[in-house]
Amino acid sequence: MHVVIINGSPRVQKYSNTEKIIAAFSKGLSEKGSTFEAYAISNRKTWDIIRDAYIKSDEILIALPLYVECVPGLLLEFWETLPPKDKHTRLSFLLQSGFAEGGQLRCGEAFLEKLPEYLGVRYGDRVTAANQQGK
Repeated sequence: MHVVIINGSPRVQKYSNTEKIIAAFSKGLSEKGSTFEAYAISNRKTWDIIRDAYIKSDEILIALPLYVECVPGLLLEFWETLPPKDKHTRLSFLLQSGFAEGGQLRCGEAFLEKLPEYLGVRYGDRVTAANQQGK
């Protein structure tokens, strides 16, 4: 399987916690024999390249931080530039949050379950990573 991974964090990759999670996740993909290509929306100059990869791929994973139940505005803006696709494409999510309480993620999770339909694709699944410091 080949996966296009999109880092939906507005932070530049160097300072992105989402990027660190993507690195660990993609290592697991490689160990299981899958291939991937990863992109970050933090640099608007690369959006055309990312959009092209999105259009050509049938397996897409968007990793994003959730800020107190809110999806980053930059990611919402990027989504508005995507053309509709068909149900052959599966869109999955990797959600991460700095909050230890998983309840902080529920509203965002519900939104992401509905989003693929607006983009004309299938909902894949989601992986949620909450901060577990001290536990």
